Amino acid sequence: MKINRSNRELLRLDRDGNCEKARIVYVTEASPDAAAAAEAVRRNAPERIGAARRRGAEITAAPGGGLFEVTVNYDGDTAADAPRRQRRAGDRRWRFLVTSDYATRSDALATVRSVYRSGSARIDPGTRVDWNGRAGRESVSGCVRVLEPRFCEICRATFRPASLNTAYKRRAAEVVGKVNAAVFHHWAPGEVLLESIIQGEIFHNASGEELCDVVFHFAIRPNGARRCAGQLLENVDGWDYVWAVTGSDPGNGTELVTSLHVSRIYERTLFNALEI
Repeated sequence: MKINRSNRELLRLDRDGNCEKARIVYVTEASPDAAAAAEAVRRNAPERIGAARRRGAEITAAPGGGLFEVTVNYDGDTAADAPRRQRRAGDRRWRFLVTSDYATRSDALATVRSVYRSGSARIDPGTRVDWNGRAGRESVSGCVRVLEPRFCEICRATFRPASLNTAYKRRAAEVVGKVNAAVFHHWAPGEVLLESIIQGEIFHNASGEELCDVVFHFAIRPNGARRCAGQLLENVDGWDYVWAVTGSDPGNGTELVTSLHVSRIYERTLFNALEI
């Protein structure tokens, strides 16, 4: 394959006369296809022109007969670009985020004060909220909207774009919405829920290697005790769901919790397919 640099050049200089942006046009002969032409030009074009760095090569014309016009773009590093220039395939960076979401809760931690009208019956609501004071089927309680902490961990992983093929995407998609079945990034089984996977734009590092970032969002809910209907249940996995069955006491007709249950809502899986 023969590569010719044309005289079609566009250079932009800064106040000191240094090139800060450029477009250089090349023409290839006897190229088997467009991809080969673009890659050959990218490898042979200068890495820098002044202060501008080579960003990539694109096909801008294909007259036929093995001829391709390839344009190489150059641009100066920005403050945002500088960290990416140092990245390599296989880099992993973790960070955590704690926010809060609104949730509804049908019981309180405790009833801390009750005020009765003179002569009215003393009825203990326990931890119920907006309870109508009746037991059994006639019992009705309300709920309150509360803020609950939301703990997330985010992993930014750097990949070569070629490794993000269809097979990898299928494997990764299969574990979204599932919970870790084994220890993952220091978290015990049952504590990590994979919420989303987002691929970023392709960029080049200082060595000219083509890379891209993939961001993984995990919601964390530690294992431990859970409170439900005024009862405390120990050793509950983070993403399991606790619920109660209530009934009335045959002796005095007051409502009570007859049983607590832990249900598994999310499927468990290994996160090995993510390669992070």
